[in-house]
This record gives sequence, structure tokens and C-alpha cells, in this order.
Amino acid sequence: MERYNSIFEEQLTGKLNLKFKGEDEIGKFWVVIKSTEFSELEDILFEADIFDMYLQIKGGLNPQDIIGLYKNKNKAKNKAIELLKN
Repeated sequence: MERYNSIFEEQLTGKLNLKFKGEDEIGKFWVVIKSTEFSELEDILFEADIFDMYLQIKGGLNPQDIIGLYKNKNKAKNKAIELLKN
């Protein structure tokens, strides 16, 4: 029943209420996506967890546009800056 309540709440509010009760060993990570000629750093680099990624993909992010997933912010930022230069 809880699952259906979450789906119903999402339809009413536009927000998915994910009540994760397990252990999260993955945690937060950094995401770099493809850039366009108009992209800025904030457009192609963001921090997320698995639930944020679910919402990003549900919202229209194409998984093929994901360049990389990084635990290290500096590596992710360097990759994003490299993409912006090209």
C-alpha cells in the first residue's frame, strides 16, 4: 500500500516520496553530462544520489548523454571543464 501512496502522492504533487529504509553504500556522486555550445559548468556537472538520478532520467535525461559518474568531485569537474573547452 505504501508504494501506491507514493505513486499517488507523486501524481498529486509532482514529487516522488521515496522512503528508502535500506543501507546506502553508494551515497552521493558527481555526474557529468554532454555539453552544448551554450552549456555552462553548472549545466553539465551536478551532485546526485541514486534517487536523484532516477528523477533526472524520469524527467528526461537520456542515459546516453551521461559522460561519467564520479566519486571524486575534482575528477568530475576536470572532465566537465574539458568538455566545455571542446
